[in-house]
Amino acid sequence: MNEQKFDGKGAVYSSARPSYPQELFSLLCGRNILNSHVTAADIGAGTGIFTRSLSEYVEKVFAVEPNGDMRGEGEKQAALNTVFVDGNAENTSLPDNCVDVVTAAQAFHWFNGELFKKECGRIFRENSDRYVVLVWNDRDESSPLIKANFEINRRFCPLFKGASNGENIEDGVSAFFTNGYEKAEFENPVFYSEEMFLRRCFSSSYAPKPGDFSFDGYGNALREVFAEFSEDGTVKYPYITRCYFGRV
Repeated sequence: MNEQKFDGKGAVYSSARPSYPQELFSLLCGRNILNSHVTAADIGAGTGIFTRSLSEYVEKVFAVEPNGDMRGEGEKQAALNTVFVDGNAENTSLPDNCVDVVTAAQAFHWFNGELFKKECGRIFRENSDRYVVLVWNDRDESSPLIKANFEINRRFCPLFKGASNGENIEDGVSAFFTNGYEKAEFENPVFYSEEMFLRRCFSSSYAPKPGDFSFDGYGNALREVFAEFSEDGTVKYPYITRCYFGRV
């Protein structure tokens, strides 16, 4: 289980992680996967970054998040049509037959795909289209900034395995969507000040926490990278939003 990996990360995660592009929601609405009559379950909702955008396009959202710190941050900013729930991908704690669509943003790589798929089947309404939407804000690994960032992660973060916990996203998605799926990509860069760049890096599950031996060294190395790549006080942090959606 991965519930404890983000202990103490809620505030920094909420402040520094990117949101999701409007084009993504336009696509999902255009396909009628999202509409004002839909009840959605956002699994691994974290601090609710994706959840808050999702809530604008559906009737109701169950935001399922096992980590209390992350869930608490999400509850502070939740929309009126959103209910945060203490549960995980394999056991959401939601009732049977209660949702029309399931989403997971920046989270599926932590799931047991087989058990998550079974749980989706349990919570889907019988007359729903049974769409699952999986989304990531991936870092563009061809970027010199990201390459330098990852090298620092390897030096100071023993738990760093690469983006998305080192998982091969495409393999996991293909294994999950056995009936096929569609994919869409959108550029989604963020411009970070030095403080927000550090916050983004420290928000990762593998990053050292205050009091850890490597905390100060990690921060100092990140400041050097920021100084190398910054222009006018910011760095362009290149994200690519990738969305995979299909019926299960």
